[in-house]
Amino acid sequence: MSIFTIMPGLQRIIGTLICLSRFTFNHMKKTLVIGFLLLLSWGCSKAPAPGPTIQDPFIRATTLPEYQITPGGVHIRLESGTQLSAAGEDAIDRGITDTLEKVQCAYGRSNELSSYTVAILQAEPDSNGDPAYKVPCGPGCGYEGTEYDKGGYILAAGQYIAAGTPFGNVIALPEHVGKEEHLRRVAGYEAEHVELAWFDGFKFLATQVHGPTTGHPLIPECPANPTDDPAKIPHK
Repeated sequence: MSIFTIMPGLQRIIGTLICLSRFTFNHMKKTLVIGFLLLLSWGCSKAPAPGPTIQDPFIRATTLPEYQITPGGVHIRLESGTQLSAAGEDAIDRGITDTLEKVQCAYGRSNELSSYTVAILQAEPDSNGDPAYKVPCGPGCGYEGTEYDKGGYILAAGQYIAAGTPFGNVIALPEHVGKEEHLRRVAGYEAEHVELAWFDGFKFLATQVHGPTTGHPLIPECPANPTDDPAKIPHK
C-alpha cells in the first residue's frame, strides 16, 4: 500500500491542473509534472501530525544519507537502527525490475533501475504481522475515519515519496528481517506509483488513495506471447 497525506483545497486543485497540463500539451518534458510532485510533497510535509513522535516519512526519506548501492544500482538509505541484508537488496532489485518490465510493456518506456532510491525506515508489525511504519494521518489525508486510521496515524507497508528533480525517484519501505518475497512485492508496488507519475498522470492521480478498485497491482502483467523466446518473457 502506498499512503499519501493529500494536500487540501487549493493546493490539490493547482497540483492536479499542473499534472494534467503535462498530458494536454503533447507530453511536454517532465518539468510540469515535477512541479506537481513538489507541490504534493510540500503538502505532505506540512500536513498535521498527531504528535512529535511520528515524523513525516517524506522528511525521513529525503534527509537520510546514502548508505549503499544494490547490485542492480538502487541507492539505499538506512534510517538509524535499520539494516538491509544481501537477500533484501536482491528482493528490492527484483521487485522494482518486475514493475519496470510491466511499464515497458504498457507504455513502451520506463525509468532505469539505477534511477531509484529506497529509504529503509524503522518498522513495526501490522495486523497481519508484516513490516510497516507509522505515517501521520490528519484531516485530508484520505484515510481518516477508515479502518486504517489508528488515531492520527496509519501503518504503511510502503510509500511513494518523490519522482524526478530534485529528489529523484524515491520510495520508502519498512525494514524487513526475512520476508524477502514480501519486500520484493512491496518494492514493486511502490515503484508503480513512481512510474505512473512519469508516464500516466491521470492514473497516478486516480490511485493516490487506495480503495476497493484502486489497490495494487496498478499496472497489469505484460501478456506473454507463446512465440517469444522464453528467456525474454518477464518473470512473475
